[in-house]
Amino acid sequence: MPSWVNYRHGWLRTVLAPRPSTDHVSGTDRVIQRFISPCPTCGKERVEAGDGHEYSLFASEIAREHSPELLHFFQLYKAQSWAELNRIHNFDGRFNAALIYIVRCNRGLSALAVRSPEELWDSDSLLDVVVLDDRGAAAIKILPVVFKAL
Repeated sequence: MPSWVNYRHGWLRTVLAPRPSTDHVSGTDRVIQRFISPCPTCGKERVEAGDGHEYSLFASEIAREHSPELLHFFQLYKAQSWAELNRIHNFDGRFNAALIYIVRCNRGLSALAVRSPEELWDSDSLLDVVVLDDRGAAAIKILPVVFKAL
């Protein structure tokens, strides 16, 4: 067999060989890490996977211009009406979205208001951060919120 055949087969085995993935961080995980570094609750300068920070997509609303629903969504956020806000989970991929994430660490909870664009080339942007006081944290802890580790 010619030497180039062995080379080609060796190269092909190298290219097609299964490789274990070392990157288990989702795109949302990276966005949350970027938005909470430093963590507004505990002060950790750089939030990383496995350091005890967790998040939950708490609420979402379609971000149409001149939308009374969007106005109501942000009024609830500003008033910290967490139980009512947690009931809103609207999404339409044709429009931008307003998202509220709750981030939990060993010191407490933070709420992040995020603009998520419908354009794939655009990136999410942080609109606001609120560190929850004991009353706000207690209101969220009684809700059926599922957290995901960063």
